[in-house]
Amino acid sequence: DLLQGQISIVGLEHPEYFRRFQSLFTCERDLVDCALMSIGNYGQKEKNGWRYQLGSRKITKAWRNLFHKSGNAGFEQTNDILLELLSRSETFTDDLLRNIIQTFLQECEEKNLYHWRYYYIRYDVFRPGSYGKYHWRNLGEKPYELLVMQTESQISENSYQPFLKAVDSKNLSKDHRGQRLFLHGSYMTCRNDAFVIRNTETDEETERISIAQNADGIDVEDRIQKILAWLSQ
Repeated sequence: DLLQGQISIVGLEHPEYFRRFQSLFTCERDLVDCALMSIGNYGQKEKNGWRYQLGSRKITKAWRNLFHKSGNAGFEQTNDILLELLSRSETFTDDLLRNIIQTFLQECEEKNLYHWRYYYIRYDVFRPGSYGKYHWRNLGEKPYELLVMQTESQISENSYQPFLKAVDSKNLSKDHRGQRLFLHGSYMTCRNDAFVIRNTETDEETERISIAQNADGIDVEDRIQKILAWLSQ
């Protein structure tokens, strides 16, 4: 039901992978998603240039969109990452996928390198089980500035900035499509290298909590834990 006869995402070079593919997708879909993401960004950019397709724990169509070649950019990368995962075992179980995922997370934490993929895997709020659609204006240069979409094609009041929602889901502003977190008389936004606090009435910036990053623009501290600690002061 995922391929519907179109097998190019697996290809013909490794016929032994056919049964492995079947085995993989008998596992929990959320674990498949995270295991793939632990290898690399397997997502595809849609024609509009800002909407991206990833997998979903609930909606099969998200996976079909990835596995059927279309006008989306990144099909070959999806193929490469899928084949890398399939190469790791003849059969797959939830526990095997959990081990792959945990190994990746531990390596990130030991090296203090928190790529956006780390957060995607580490925090469930990034993977709500909707259509697997994400909004990025500039994934290459500003990977931490994204929105999780809850619809198939449009940003809505239920969309949200996942770093803010991970910090405090109750005070996100639906009027601002989940991109503002209201505090006492102010609001917080998430930028690629900082969380910015602004006065609600004047919109004046009152505080900026910078996130340490390396020369490649990758966080070297867990920004979610940093803001949780800041809010608890």
